[in-house]
Order: sequence, then C-alpha cells, then structure tokens
Amino acid sequence: MTVNRLVLILVCAMWAGGLCAQGRSLLDATGVFGDLGVTHISYTEELAAPLKSTETGTLPTLRLGLTNHDPDARVYYRGWLTIADGGTQYRGTDQSGTVTMTGTTQNLRASGELNLGVQVHRVTFYTGVGYQYWDRQLGGSAGYSEQYAWLYLPVGVRTRYQTPRLLGVVDLSVRPMLHGDISIDTATMFQYAPLDTTNVTLGNRVGVRLEAPVHFTATPRLTVNLDPWYQYSGIGVSAKKPVTANGTPVVFNDGAGHNFTESIWEPASHTHEVGVVLGVTYAE
Repeated sequence: MTVNRLVLILVCAMWAGGLCAQGRSLLDATGVFGDLGVTHISYTEELAAPLKSTETGTLPTLRLGLTNHDPDARVYYRGWLTIADGGTQYRGTDQSGTVTMTGTTQNLRASGELNLGVQVHRVTFYTGVGYQYWDRQLGGSAGYSEQYAWLYLPVGVRTRYQTPRLLGVVDLSVRPMLHGDISIDTATMFQYAPLDTTNVTLGNRVGVRLEAPVHFTATPRLTVNLDPWYQYSGIGVSAKKPVTANGTPVVFNDGAGHNFTESIWEPASHTHEVGVVLGVTYAE
C-alpha cells in the first residue's frame, strides 16, 4: 500500500468519526448528490520545443458525493468523488526529443476530496484532504502508459448568497500537493520487454480551484445543482532515475560501439481544467 493511500484512508476514518460524534442532527442534514457534465483539460510540459508536449480535450465527467444540506448549520462538511474518462489530443516527442508522437491519449482522471469546516454567518472556512489519480495511455506507434497520483490538502473559503429558493456560492481554495509519484511503462516506451516499470517522485506544487455553484430548491428534499469550476494544478520536475531490468541499470549500445545508460525523469508541467456539471441533491 502506498503512502498516499494509507494517509487518505486514515484521514477518511477520522473525518467520518468526527461527523458521527456530532450526533443525529448532522445526519438529518446530509444530502447525497450526483452530477454529470464535462471537463476540458489543457496539459503542458514546461520544456522548450521539440521536447515540450501538450494534451488537450474535453472529457465526460461524473461526480458523486454527500454534503451538509442545511446552509445555516455551524459545521460544514462535504465529500465527493469525480471521474472523467475519454480521449485527448497529444502532441510532443519522447524524452530524447527525436521521436515525434501525435495521436489520441486515453485518459482516466479520478479525484476524491473530503472537507470539514466552520460556517460563520455566510462565510465558511474549511480544510481537508484529497487524492488525484491520472491514468494516461498515450497512443501512436511509440505509445506507452503513465499513472500519476498525489495527495493534496485543500484550504478554502466559501461565501454564499441566498434567496428563498436559490443559493449561490463562491468557493476558492488553494491545494498544496504532497507525496506525488508517477509510474512509467518503460518497457513499452523503449520497446524492450525485460525493462522494469520506472517509478519516480514528483516535485510538489500548489494548485488552485474556483467554484461558483448555483442550487435551486425544487422541493424540500430535492435541489437542482449547476456547478461551473476552474482548477489549476502543477507538477514540479522530478529527479532522474536509471532505466533498469530486474533492478539493475541497463547498458544500451548505439550500434556504433558506444555503450550508454538511460535515465527517466518527469519534467515540470501544469494543467488547466474548466468544467461544468449539472445534477441533483437529495436529502431526507
């Protein structure tokens, strides 16, 4: 079990225990929500051409979760899982800069987040923990797969504006990442089956998320949600790690009698995401 998953499980257990300790009134106010929408992503490596690569595309998105359904409650809590799955257009090269790669990348982007905070009048201050996963299956003749994963710690503030049937919210948070790593399918990348999968540690950066949801009360138990949002996330450059087979660095030959070793590293990059989801919240 990775450090990321262990920390997330422990925090989830603490978060759930804290809510249960507050008593039945919190459970009465809990709403379960489900949303469908789209996410447009724009990923860019921070390298000079031709090494620089980009990913752009729009992915169908599903979001499920639970939240405090009472806007006047003292305690604020929210937990959700988002899954975005689909193709993006890739343009770039391999790490040598000599093999041009274009095509469609198949993506599975999943994130989960838990928030807990305090509401003071119409302002909420919260923190929590989140987990981000990106399975990136690059296409084309020289394609290979990469899996990114990291924890992040959201710290945010929410303000709300309310009428009898409408509730508007502006939610801004910073999201420092930690324990990031990437797993690279080195065997396919170099087209040499005996190679080990390469795992490198990502550099930490601070992300930002802005949401502006609007909630319409259709019935006392049912609310319609429209949630547009923007998110920025960045990855710092990793250290280099040698290409290995059975744990031993591999010596390659260029065909002209020259031996050399190869190293894998992840360049710094950033991703802009813009999305919108539409759905409902149901509360007893």
